[in-house]
Amino acid sequence: MSELLSASRIDDIEPNHALPCWLVVDRYPGILERIYQLEPSPQLAFLFHETKYASLEEYSPLVVRIERGSALWHAYSQQQDTAFSQGVLIMSEATEQAVLKYLRQRLEIHFYGSRKALFRFYDSCIASVFFSADSVIDRWLGPLERVVWFGGTWVQIAEHGKQWYSCVGQPHQQLVEGQYQDEEPYKLSPSQEQAMENFVLVQAVWRKWSKQKRAKASSGEDITYFVQRVSASMRLELPREHLQKVLEIFLTLTPGEWLAGVSELPAVNRLQEIERRAENTSQSKTRSFTI
Repeated sequence: MSELLSASRIDDIEPNHALPCWLVVDRYPGILERIYQLEPSPQLAFLFHETKYASLEEYSPLVVRIERGSALWHAYSQQQDTAFSQGVLIMSEATEQAVLKYLRQRLEIHFYGSRKALFRFYDSCIASVFFSADSVIDRWLGPLERVVWFGGTWVQIAEHGKQWYSCVGQPHQQLVEGQYQDEEPYKLSPSQEQAMENFVLVQAVWRKWSKQKRAKASSGEDITYFVQRVSASMRLELPREHLQKVLEIFLTLTPGEWLAGVSELPAVNRLQEIERRAENTSQSKTRSFTI
Protein backbone atom coordinates (compact mmCIF):
# COMPACT_ATOMS: atom_id res chain seq x y z
CA MET A 1 0.00 0.00 0.00
CA SER A 2 1.27 3.48 -0.82
CA GLU A 3 2.20 6.04 1.83
CA LEU A 4 1.86 9.83 1.82
CA LEU A 5 4.66 11.76 3.51
CA SER A 6 4.99 15.50 4.11
CA ALA A 7 7.76 17.78 5.34
CA SER A 8 8.95 21.37 5.15
CA ARG A 9 12.18 20.32 3.35
CA ILE A 10 12.43 18.22 0.21
CA ASP A 11 15.35 16.21 1.67
CA ASP A 12 13.09 14.97 4.45
CA ILE A 13 10.64 13.26 2.09
CA GLU A 14 13.07 11.77 -0.45
CA PRO A 15 15.97 10.31 1.53
CA ASN A 16 17.16 7.90 -1.20
CA HIS A 17 19.51 10.18 -3.10
CA ALA A 18 20.61 7.34 -5.39
CA LEU A 19 17.14 6.87 -6.91
CA PRO A 20 16.95 8.06 -10.56
CA CYS A 21 14.71 11.09 -10.88
CA TRP A 22 12.74 12.91 -13.60
CA LEU A 23 10.98 16.26 -13.52
CA VAL A 24 7.62 16.21 -15.32
CA VAL A 25 6.32 19.69 -16.01
CA ASP A 26 3.71 21.34 -18.19
CA ARG A 27 4.69 23.24 -21.33
CA TYR A 28 4.69 26.76 -19.96
CA PRO A 29 5.84 29.62 -22.24
CA GLY A 30 9.61 29.85 -22.34
CA ILE A 31 10.20 26.68 -20.33
CA LEU A 32 12.34 24.96 -22.96
CA GLU A 33 14.63 27.97 -23.14
CA ARG A 34 14.84 28.01 -19.34
CA ILE A 35 15.75 24.30 -19.21
CA TYR A 36 18.57 24.80 -21.71
CA GLN A 37 19.84 27.77 -19.70
CA LEU A 38 20.18 25.52 -16.67
CA GLU A 39 21.15 22.27 -18.42
CA PRO A 40 23.13 22.74 -21.68
CA SER A 41 22.53 19.09 -22.71
CA PRO A 42 19.35 17.94 -20.96
CA GLN A 43 17.93 14.41 -21.27
CA LEU A 44 14.50 15.53 -22.37
CA ALA A 45 11.42 13.80 -23.77
CA PHE A 46 7.92 14.90 -24.77
CA LEU A 47 5.26 13.13 -22.74
CA PHE A 48 2.70 13.11 -25.59
CA HIS A 49 5.11 11.41 -28.00
CA GLU A 50 3.79 8.06 -29.33
CA THR A 51 0.40 8.56 -27.67
CA LYS A 52 -3.04 9.55 -28.96
CA TYR A 53 -2.03 13.14 -28.13
CA ALA A 54 1.06 13.07 -30.36
CA SER A 55 -0.45 15.62 -32.78
CA LEU A 56 -0.37 18.10 -29.88
CA GLU A 57 3.35 17.62 -29.26
CA GLU A 58 4.05 21.35 -29.37
CA TYR A 59 1.93 21.57 -26.20
CA SER A 60 3.29 18.39 -24.66
CA PRO A 61 4.45 18.31 -21.04
CA LEU A 62 8.18 17.68 -20.69
CA VAL A 63 10.00 14.85 -18.94
CA VAL A 64 13.53 15.86 -17.97
CA ARG A 65 16.14 13.73 -16.23
CA ILE A 66 17.25 15.70 -13.19
CA GLU A 67 20.35 15.20 -11.06
CA ARG A 68 20.39 16.17 -7.41
CA GLY A 69 22.56 19.18 -6.82
CA SER A 70 22.27 20.40 -10.42
CA ALA A 71 21.10 23.87 -11.40
CA LEU A 72 17.76 22.40 -12.51
CA TRP A 73 17.36 20.58 -9.19
CA HIS A 74 18.09 23.80 -7.33
CA ALA A 75 15.55 25.74 -9.44
CA TYR A 76 12.83 23.21 -8.64
CA SER A 77 13.66 22.44 -5.00
CA GLN A 78 13.89 26.12 -4.05
CA GLN A 79 10.44 26.76 -5.57
CA GLN A 80 11.52 30.21 -6.71
CA ASP A 81 11.42 29.55 -10.45
CA THR A 82 7.84 29.77 -11.72
CA ALA A 83 8.79 27.83 -14.86
CA PHE A 84 9.18 24.64 -12.79
CA SER A 85 7.31 25.13 -9.52
CA GLN A 86 4.08 23.41 -10.67
CA GLY A 87 5.81 20.23 -11.86
CA VAL A 88 6.29 16.90 -10.07
CA LEU A 89 9.28 14.64 -9.55
CA ILE A 90 9.08 10.99 -10.57
CA MET A 91 11.53 8.55 -8.96
CA SER A 92 12.11 4.98 -10.01
CA GLU A 93 14.79 2.34 -10.44
CA ALA A 94 13.16 1.31 -13.72
CA THR A 95 14.88 2.30 -16.97
CA GLU A 96 14.09 5.65 -18.52
CA GLN A 97 12.38 3.89 -21.42
CA ALA A 98 10.15 1.95 -19.01
CA VAL A 99 9.31 5.07 -17.00
CA LEU A 100 8.38 7.05 -20.12
CA LYS A 101 6.24 4.21 -21.45
CA TYR A 102 4.45 3.89 -18.14
CA LEU A 103 3.82 7.62 -17.72
CA ARG A 104 2.33 7.72 -21.22
CA GLN A 105 0.00 4.85 -20.29
CA ARG A 106 -1.16 6.91 -17.31
CA LEU A 107 -2.17 9.95 -19.38
CA GLU A 108 -5.84 8.95 -19.22
CA ILE A 109 -8.22 8.16 -16.39
CA HIS A 110 -11.69 6.65 -16.19
CA PHE A 111 -14.29 8.26 -13.94
CA TYR A 112 -18.04 8.02 -13.39
CA GLY A 113 -18.20 4.72 -15.22
CA SER A 114 -17.02 4.95 -18.82
CA ARG A 115 -16.01 8.61 -19.04
CA LYS A 116 -12.36 9.32 -19.94
CA ALA A 117 -10.15 12.37 -19.59
CA LEU A 118 -6.56 13.50 -20.03
CA PHE A 119 -5.02 13.24 -16.58
CA ARG A 120 -2.64 16.08 -15.73
CA PHE A 121 -0.85 14.22 -12.93
CA TYR A 122 2.20 16.40 -13.64
CA ASP A 123 0.43 19.46 -12.19
CA SER A 124 1.29 19.77 -8.48
CA CYS A 125 -2.24 20.99 -7.63
CA ILE A 126 -3.82 17.91 -9.22
CA ALA A 127 -1.15 15.61 -7.73
CA SER A 128 -1.98 17.00 -4.29
CA VAL A 129 -5.65 16.07 -4.65
CA PHE A 130 -5.20 12.74 -6.42
CA PHE A 131 -2.53 11.24 -4.16
CA SER A 132 -4.12 12.54 -0.95
CA ALA A 133 -7.62 11.21 -1.60
CA ASP A 134 -6.94 7.46 -1.51
CA SER A 135 -4.05 5.44 -0.11
CA VAL A 136 -4.71 2.43 -2.36
CA ILE A 137 -3.10 3.69 -5.57
CA ASP A 138 -0.30 1.18 -6.09
CA ARG A 139 -1.87 0.18 -9.39
CA TRP A 140 -1.44 3.74 -10.63
CA LEU A 141 2.15 3.95 -9.36
CA GLY A 142 3.31 0.66 -10.86
CA PRO A 143 7.12 0.87 -11.21
CA LEU A 144 7.23 4.43 -9.82
CA GLU A 145 8.64 4.42 -6.31
CA ARG A 146 7.96 8.06 -5.46
CA VAL A 147 6.03 11.02 -6.79
CA VAL A 148 7.12 14.29 -5.17
CA TRP A 149 5.55 17.75 -5.35
CA PHE A 150 5.25 21.01 -3.45
CA GLY A 151 2.00 22.59 -2.27
CA GLY A 152 -0.93 20.60 -0.93
CA THR A 153 -4.70 20.55 -1.19
CA TRP A 154 -6.60 23.61 -0.02
CA VAL A 155 -7.37 21.83 3.25
CA GLN A 156 -3.73 20.76 3.74
CA ILE A 157 -2.56 24.32 3.10
CA ALA A 158 -5.10 25.62 5.60
CA GLU A 159 -3.79 23.25 8.28
CA HIS A 160 -0.04 23.23 7.58
CA GLY A 161 0.80 25.82 4.94
CA LYS A 162 2.47 24.73 1.70
CA GLN A 163 4.77 21.74 2.17
CA TRP A 164 6.65 19.07 0.27
CA TYR A 165 4.73 15.83 -0.29
CA SER A 166 5.83 12.40 -1.42
CA CYS A 167 3.62 9.49 -2.40
CA VAL A 168 5.69 6.36 -1.79
CA GLY A 169 4.82 3.10 -3.53
CA GLN A 170 6.28 -0.38 -3.46
CA PRO A 171 10.04 -0.67 -4.04
CA HIS A 172 10.74 -1.43 -7.68
CA GLN A 173 12.67 -4.60 -6.90
CA GLN A 174 9.55 -6.10 -5.29
CA LEU A 175 7.51 -5.67 -8.44
CA VAL A 176 7.27 -8.31 -11.12
CA GLU A 177 7.41 -6.70 -14.56
CA GLY A 178 3.98 -8.03 -15.50
CA GLN A 179 2.43 -6.21 -12.55
CA TYR A 180 2.86 -2.82 -14.18
CA GLN A 181 2.37 -3.62 -17.84
CA ASP A 182 -1.14 -2.26 -17.50
CA GLU A 183 -2.36 -0.28 -20.50
CA GLU A 184 -5.93 0.16 -19.27
CA PRO A 185 -6.77 3.69 -18.06
CA TYR A 186 -6.78 4.04 -14.30
CA LYS A 187 -10.28 4.25 -12.80
CA LEU A 188 -10.73 6.82 -10.06
CA SER A 189 -12.03 5.50 -6.77
CA PRO A 190 -15.19 7.12 -5.34
CA SER A 191 -13.08 9.14 -2.89
CA GLN A 192 -10.82 10.33 -5.73
CA GLU A 193 -13.83 11.26 -7.86
CA GLN A 194 -15.28 13.34 -5.04
CA ALA A 195 -11.94 14.98 -4.23
CA MET A 196 -11.24 15.84 -7.88
CA GLU A 197 -14.71 17.28 -8.41
CA ASN A 198 -14.41 19.40 -5.26
CA PHE A 199 -11.03 20.59 -6.51
CA VAL A 200 -12.48 21.67 -9.85
CA LEU A 201 -15.30 23.57 -8.14
CA VAL A 202 -13.04 25.32 -5.62
CA GLN A 203 -10.36 26.09 -8.21
CA ALA A 204 -12.97 27.80 -10.39
CA VAL A 205 -13.85 30.13 -7.49
CA TRP A 206 -10.15 30.87 -6.86
CA ARG A 207 -9.59 31.73 -10.54
CA LYS A 208 -12.65 33.99 -10.54
CA TRP A 209 -11.55 35.67 -7.32
CA SER A 210 -8.03 36.19 -8.71
CA LYS A 211 -9.35 37.53 -12.02
CA GLN A 212 -11.37 40.12 -10.11
CA LYS A 213 -8.05 41.28 -8.56
CA ARG A 214 -9.26 40.25 -5.11
CA ALA A 215 -6.46 37.74 -4.57
CA LYS A 216 -2.91 36.99 -5.72
CA ALA A 217 -1.36 33.54 -5.88
CA SER A 218 1.86 35.08 -4.53
CA SER A 219 0.12 36.46 -1.43
CA GLY A 220 0.27 34.20 1.62
CA GLU A 221 -2.38 36.35 3.28
CA ASP A 222 -4.79 35.90 0.36
CA ILE A 223 -4.19 32.14 0.28
CA THR A 224 -4.74 31.84 4.03
CA TYR A 225 -7.97 33.84 3.78
CA PHE A 226 -9.20 31.66 0.92
CA VAL A 227 -8.34 28.30 2.49
CA GLN A 228 -10.07 29.31 5.72
CA ARG A 229 -13.24 29.90 3.71
CA VAL A 230 -12.78 26.61 1.86
CA SER A 231 -12.44 24.78 5.18
CA ALA A 232 -15.58 26.46 6.54
CA SER A 233 -17.48 25.43 3.41
CA MET A 234 -16.24 21.83 3.55
CA ARG A 235 -17.24 21.46 7.20
CA LEU A 236 -20.87 22.05 6.26
CA GLU A 237 -20.85 18.80 4.21
CA LEU A 238 -22.95 20.34 1.46
CA PRO A 239 -24.16 18.64 -1.70
CA ARG A 240 -21.34 19.09 -4.21
CA GLU A 241 -23.39 21.35 -6.47
CA HIS A 242 -23.84 23.85 -3.60
CA LEU A 243 -20.16 24.16 -2.69
CA GLN A 244 -19.23 26.98 -5.09
CA LYS A 245 -22.14 29.22 -4.10
CA VAL A 246 -21.49 28.86 -0.38
CA LEU A 247 -17.77 29.49 -0.85
CA GLU A 248 -18.53 32.68 -2.80
CA ILE A 249 -20.81 33.84 0.04
CA PHE A 250 -18.11 33.14 2.63
CA LEU A 251 -15.57 35.14 0.63
CA THR A 252 -17.70 38.26 1.06
CA LEU A 253 -19.31 37.56 4.43
CA THR A 254 -17.17 36.05 7.18
CA PRO A 255 -18.59 32.79 8.63
CA GLY A 256 -19.65 33.40 12.22
CA GLU A 257 -22.53 33.31 14.66
CA TRP A 258 -25.00 33.95 11.87
CA LEU A 259 -24.41 30.33 10.78
CA ALA A 260 -25.45 28.84 14.13
CA GLY A 261 -27.58 25.71 13.68
CA VAL A 262 -27.21 25.52 9.88
CA SER A 263 -25.26 22.25 10.04
CA GLU A 264 -28.20 20.66 11.89
CA LEU A 265 -30.49 21.15 8.87
CA PRO A 266 -30.80 18.53 6.11
CA ALA A 267 -27.80 18.99 3.78
CA VAL A 268 -29.99 19.87 0.77
CA ASN A 269 -31.57 22.76 2.69
CA ARG A 270 -28.39 24.38 4.00
CA LEU A 271 -27.62 26.54 0.95
CA GLN A 272 -31.06 28.15 0.95
CA GLU A 273 -30.81 28.94 4.66
CA ILE A 274 -27.27 30.31 4.27
CA GLU A 275 -28.41 32.57 1.41
CA ARG A 276 -31.34 33.83 3.50
CA ARG A 277 -29.19 34.55 6.54
CA ALA A 278 -26.41 36.12 4.46
CA GLU A 279 -28.87 38.51 2.86
CA ASN A 280 -30.36 39.44 6.24
CA THR A 281 -26.92 39.90 7.80
CA SER A 282 -25.72 42.07 4.91
CA GLN A 283 -28.85 44.23 5.06
CA SER A 284 -28.45 44.61 8.82
CA LYS A 285 -24.85 45.77 8.39
CA THR A 286 -25.92 48.24 5.69
CA ARG A 287 -28.63 49.73 7.92
CA SER A 288 -26.19 50.05 10.81
CA PHE A 289 -23.74 51.85 8.54
CA THR A 290 -26.29 54.34 7.16
CA ILE A 291 -28.00 55.27 10.47
